Amino acid sequence: MTAPVAALSAIVAAGATAVAFDHRDEPGGLAATAFMGAILWWSAGLFGEAVAATEAGKLFWLNVQYPATAVVPVAAVAFVASYLGYDAWVSRRRVLALAAPLVALALLSWTNEYHGLVRTGTDLVAYGSGTVLVREFGPAWWVGWLYS
Repeated sequence: MTAPVAALSAIVAAGATAVAFDHRDEPGGLAATAFMGAILWWSAGLFGEAVAATEAGKLFWLNVQYPATAVVPVAAVAFVASYLGYDAWVSRRRVLALAAPLVALALLSWTNEYHGLVRTGTDLVAYGSGTVLVREFGPAWWVGWLYS
C-alpha cells in the first residue's frame, strides 16, 4: 500500500511545486516552492524504497530521501517567517545555518556503514505481499529528529 500512496503524494507534490513556483515572487513563494519540491523528492524516494526488493535497494532509496528531510523543516520555518512579514529574517546565511545540522545528518546517513550514528541496525521484514525496512535508530537520527 505504501508504493501507491507515495506515488500519489509525489504527483500531488509535483503539481503543488509547479503552482508554488508560479507564485515564487509572492511572500513565502520561494520557501513554499522549496518545501513542496522537497516533499516531491521525499515522496519519490519513499516510492523507490517501497518498490525496492533488497535491503541494499531500500537503504539506497532511504538515503535518497535524507536531503529532502533537511529541506522540509527549514523551508517550513522560512515560509512562515516570510509569510508573516519577517522577510529580513529569511537571509541566505540564516537558512543555511538552520539547514547545516540536517545536511550533516543526510551525509551521515550515506556513510552510516562506517560509524552507525544514524542507524544501528536494519532488517528486511516481510509485510503483506512485500517487505519493509525496519531500522534501529542511532544517536544522530534522534538528534536530527529533535532538531526538526
